[in-house]
Amino acid sequence: MPIGAARATTALLALGEDRTYPRITVDIPLASPAASGIVKILLPLAVVLMSAVLALAITAALLFHRQGWPG
Repeated sequence: MPIGAARATTALLALGEDRTYPRITVDIPLASPAASGIVKILLPLAVVLMSAVLALAITAALLFHRQGWPG
């Protein structure tokens, strides 16, 4: 698989249910275990923070549009 490529798999539910849900796995090869651990912690945090900032920006833009700001 190429570097950074995503692999889609399916995960079965635990209680014997026959529904499946897609799971995306991204392989990021790193040389040192410390770097791998840092990436596993910081990458999800960065995604969550970017999502929160985007949500606030969209909300502010909608409010400004409704109020006719600026101008």
